[in-house]
Amino acid sequence: MGNYVTIGWDRGEYGRGSYNKATDNFCIWDEREDSMRVGVHWKLGDGSRQGICYFTGGNGNSGRCNKDLPEGKHLDMRIGRCNGSIYPCNAPSGAGWQWDPSDSGTST
Repeated sequence: MGNYVTIGWDRGEYGRGSYNKATDNFCIWDEREDSMRVGVHWKLGDGSRQGICYFTGGNGNSGRCNKDLPEGKHLDMRIGRCNGSIYPCNAPSGAGWQWDPSDSGTST
């Protein structure tokens, strides 16, 4: 898959995410009609930056976020979902996120 690292397929239940090293884009696919947001929580291995990229476009659609990450850093990622009609879903540690327990790592 070249420069892509795909994470959190979660057995096909709700969505998937990937990180493209060449473009610094996180890509999110929503795979379930459940009114939930799909997101990737990411953090650099040295703890200097972390964040969330989430998608609100609905089942069968995809979105992306460009984070302009520094080169040569370890990157940890996990996928999850959040009910945006109940929670703001704007922070990875905020209420409402259900994170897949399996993480994935790569370098930027």
